[in-house]
Amino acid sequence: HFAAACILKEWKTVTLGYSGGSQGVSIRIAKGVTYRVGSHRGHLVKDQMYVEIARGVLVLTNQRLLFVPVEGSKQINVALNKIVSYKCYENGVELYVERREKGYLLVFVKSSAVEIFGLCLGFLLEKGV
Repeated sequence: HFAAACILKEWKTVTLGYSGGSQGVSIRIAKGVTYRVGSHRGHLVKDQMYVEIARGVLVLTNQRLLFVPVEGSKQINVALNKIVSYKCYENGVELYVERREKGYLLVFVKSSAVEIFGLCLGFLLEKGV
C-alpha cells in the first residue's frame, strides 16, 4: 500500500475576464442628466487549465486507487484495471481512466512521493492485478 498527501486538479474551461471593452461617451443633457452612448464590455476571454478541485490523501492498494478528500468534496475510487494510462511528472501524476474523457492531475505535496508512486503503480499495472 502507498499513501501520500496530494491536490486533485481537473482540466476545465475558466473565464479570465473581458477584453476589448469601451467606456463609450457621456453627453450631459441637463444638470444631473447624462446620456451614455457606445459602452460595451467587449468579448469574453476563456482558457482551459487545470483547476484545483480538492486536497486530500491518495491511497494506492493492490486493487484500487483512491483519493480521499479532506473536506468531503470529490472522491476518486478506481479499480487498477480501469486505468488506461498514466504519466509521472516532476511533482505529480496524470491519470486517464476508462469511460472518462478528462484526466485527473494529482499534484503531490512532497514531490519525492512521485517516484515511489510511479514505481508502485507501474509494478501493479504490469503485474495485471
